Amino acid sequence: TGKPILGICRGIQVLNVAEGGTLYQHIDGHRQTPTPGTVTEQPVKITEGSMLHALTGQTDLLVNSFHHQNIKDLAPTLEIDGVSEDGYIEAVHMENHPFFLAVQWHPERMYSITARGNAASGKVIFEYFISLCEKQAKVLTKLSLPITLTNVSLSITHSIEAAAIPLYLHKSGLTTSEAISV
Repeated sequence: TGKPILGICRGIQVLNVAEGGTLYQHIDGHRQTPTPGTVTEQPVKITEGSMLHALTGQTDLLVNSFHHQNIKDLAPTLEIDGVSEDGYIEAVHMENHPFFLAVQWHPERMYSITARGNAASGKVIFEYFISLCEKQAKVLTKLSLPITLTNVSLSITHSIEAAAIPLYLHKSGLTTSEAISV
């Protein structure tokens, strides 16, 4: 459809399976620590020349880890953008799609983190994603189609909806009732 798609955490898993891939059902050591408010971090090697590399300009990112499942067999339509030190796929994109990026971590929780060379990678990912959603909304407006979050961008999964939807609505000048068709 050409609609911008951003998969987060479970989103990368769902998108991979939907495209024909498989998952590891449980991986020890890949989950949030048992102490509330603390986060397990892991380094991810970013594939040079990938979509994620082009967005962040980084070849190494330190990312959070809240998952215990991971991609096992990569779907044939996806390409690897990042791999953890222990060899698990952490980021993918789809070639020949305007914006299809999925990451195993939570970039919304890295929105302002600039420590350890991350260059606020979460912010970069979201700003680009939102700019593409805005362009999609302009195209829909020119075609006299209703601007709804379904038409524009609602391809994100997991906990990011709470952060991305208000930010998108604010930037687009829409109210919730104007933007969401039930």
